[in-house]
Amino acid sequence: MAYSVSCGECYQCRMGNTAHCETSKAAVYGFGKAFGDLNGTQAEYLVIPFADAHTLKVDSGLSDAQALTLSCNLPTAVLANRLANIQPGDTVAVVGLGPTGLMSLDLASQRGPGRIFGFDPVDHRRAYAAERFGAETLTPDEEGIQRIKSATHSRGVDRVIEMVGTPESLALALQIVRAGGTIAALGVFTATEFNLNLADVFFRDITLHMHGFASVYPLMWEAQRLILGGVVNPEPLFTHRFTLDQVGEAYTVFGDKLDGVLKVLIQPE
Repeated sequence: MAYSVSCGECYQCRMGNTAHCETSKAAVYGFGKAFGDLNGTQAEYLVIPFADAHTLKVDSGLSDAQALTLSCNLPTAVLANRLANIQPGDTVAVVGLGPTGLMSLDLASQRGPGRIFGFDPVDHRRAYAAERFGAETLTPDEEGIQRIKSATHSRGVDRVIEMVGTPESLALALQIVRAGGTIAALGVFTATEFNLNLADVFFRDITLHMHGFASVYPLMWEAQRLILGGVVNPEPLFTHRFTLDQVGEAYTVFGDKLDGVLKVLIQPE
């Protein structure tokens, strides 16, 4: 099931822009009254409006953990790589090495980049990205920016995938992309103000894609195919597992980035 509710029949759905369904009014599970006033999905049972239009029959070859990534994480990573349009030999940076950022990095590393970098302030996330995907990992600070400049002869990287959604992460993406480069920003931005210099974007010919509400449903089948084909395997990202009555602990561990956590799986039993 996609994280957003789509009817499959309205103009936006027909155009593949399912996250902006006109019938559901861009409803999102668990996002409160501003987005459809629907309950979340961490329950034994739930009512799914327009179920036939935004659900996918999960192949029996997928584990529960793998199937869970189809609702948002992996399709978003697929979309990020499409928008970034990574070409063989490109220099690439992924800003934010949370679960979706790491899946984006996984896919990006298979597109033939010349060098690939990963930015994150959390030590164990950087270590995972370096060990599993061979990324050159950096901290999101002036030192990290200077290392990018040094590695690219001061021009910046060709492609940036941004997966955080803060004014600081977008500013970092703009600082490290080269003139004529591309940024795919799919972090969920909630701040009301950004120090975005449009003149800089304009005169440096930067292509900036912003997809805070990614339309994942059209990409869920493709994401499943990637797992079944052995192209990606998100299972190792699930470092911690909890039962439904331990949900408070699960949120604390993930939110505070404790015990080397990358992603948690919450199951009824």
